[in-house]
Formats: sequence, structure tokens, C-alpha cells
Amino acid sequence: MFEPAVEMEEVRVGIATPAISSKNYFANTEHYMPVDSLTEEALLAKQLDLLLVHGASAAQSLMIEKACTVENCAIAVMDTTSNDSKAIYNVMLNLKAKLDSNEMPDNLDVVDVRHLASSSSQLIAFDNHQELFNYLQSVAEASLQGCIFLAHGDISLERYTKLNKKISSFLPSSAIFISSLLFAGLAECTAIVAIQSNTD
Repeated sequence: MFEPAVEMEEVRVGIATPAISSKNYFANTEHYMPVDSLTEEALLAKQLDLLLVHGASAAQSLMIEKACTVENCAIAVMDTTSNDSKAIYNVMLNLKAKLDSNEMPDNLDVVDVRHLASSSSQLIAFDNHQELFNYLQSVAEASLQGCIFLAHGDISLERYTKLNKKISSFLPSSAIFISSLLFAGLAECTAIVAIQSNTD
């Protein structure tokens, strides 16, 4: 006899950013928390698997790290190369959408994000192909620890393959590279580049 199918537990991905610049942007997002008013108790109550963070102060970061350690929740702190936070917010929403969904290929998991974050000192977010390529080309290869890339829309296999080959050409052979698709992604693409600074 066949065994009944076991339903996978829903992944719980949270987002924490400064309310002044993002409250309206994340107004309808499940598990969004303004980092300015975030408490350890509120974070523990969420029982998250992954928390995407941007714009936290040193004190807020310590509190988040303490609470997430208790809950075994992965933390991914994201930065940008520009002063435009919109790219980070797009990447956060797109990454959450991918992890929340069962969209194929289903080859990206919280564990992958955790591994990328733990193996680097900085995660840089991009929602534009050219800005991603320019950055990868400008950074020392030895600093590149990995990249998560999501192509958006109804992309052709030829175009998808070309983009993957170009990104791979900038990464060292030891780098982590995970590529997938998100049909309804915001902006041109989603990319998170992991950097290890020389001072670490």
C-alpha cells in the first residue's frame, strides 16, 4: 500500500527594515517587522526560519542575533552599492516570494541562504543585470564567496543559460552559485552576492 504523502512545513521568512523608508513598501507582506520597533519577544513569537535584515543599528543587530540564535533562525543582512534602498527591498520581496512558493525549479532553500550568509562578511543585493555584472567585474575574485541568482519572467532557455555563464565567469571555482527562476519577480532580476572582506 502507498504511504500517505507528508506535507512539508511552511517556510517562515521575515523581513526587518527601517519603517521610515519601507513601511508602505512592505505593507501587505507577511512577517514584516519595522526594525525600529522590533523587540526580542516579538521576534521570538514569529518562530521564523529566516530573517532578511537591512538598516539595523549595532544594538538592534545584537538583539536580532540573540533572538535568532535561540530560535535557530537564519539571518541574512543585506546591503547595496548605492543609496537606493529599492533594490534591496525588491530583492527581499523576491527572495521571500521564491522561498514561500513551490515554483519550479524548486532548488533554493533557507539552508542555501544561511550557508551563503555564514560564509561571508557582507551580502550585496542587486535587481539589475548590468549593475550586477559591473560589480562582479570590479571585485577581487578572491573576495567573492558566492551568488544566488533568480531570473525573472518568461525567460528563454538560451537567455537563462547565457546569464548563468556570464555570472559564473566572474566567480572563483570555490564559490557557491545557485541559480533559479521567479516568474513574477519585481524588477529585472534578483541577485545576492556574498563578499568576504580582507579584514575578516
